[in-house]
Amino acid sequence: MPQTFADKARIAADNEPKPKPTAEPSEPWPETTAFPAPYPSYHIDADKEYLEAESSDIPSNVRLERSDDAEGGAGSTADDKAAFESTMDKTFQRFADRLSQNPEQVLRYDYGGQPLLYSKKDAVGKAWPRVPRCKCGGERLFELQLTPHAITELEADDLSLEGMDWGTVILAVCSNDCNGNNEEWVGVQWEELAGK
Repeated sequence: MPQTFADKARIAADNEPKPKPTAEPSEPWPETTAFPAPYPSYHIDADKEYLEAESSDIPSNVRLERSDDAEGGAGSTADDKAAFESTMDKTFQRFADRLSQNPEQVLRYDYGGQPLLYSKKDAVGKAWPRVPRCKCGGERLFELQLTPHAITELEADDLSLEGMDWGTVILAVCSNDCNGNNEEWVGVQWEELAGK
């Protein structure tokens, strides 16, 4: 069978010497010692968040008695309890109580669920659940959050007092899974330190 013109042209092109690429000067890769020490590698085990059943604050074997003395009056126990609860940050207490039941937890994953807010008073707490929509127009949904124990794990070998001081980091993603440049929304709730 006779060869076609395309076959002959291809053979001729294969035999022609190819021009050598010119070497462009490039910036040398930095020495390994110039990089900061990497964080160690970790494996994260996924497990359910185990929660104890809520119980009353008062054990069953304790009996409350009202005091009618001159100092406290008849309603002092209720008044003391109301005064204590009004000064307590219920959002933070819920956060602390939940994490105390799973102390080694470094992240909470619940796609489409609700984050465990560190505070409702900061910008992130006030914005949730009305976080900005994705550029594609899709609603952003909660996916995961980092817990303070992640700080302990990441800084285990760091002996300095300066470190991360966030309470939680919340990640929300586009419900349309658009894979756009601005699909994720990250909110950091900072730990409230004295003097800040």
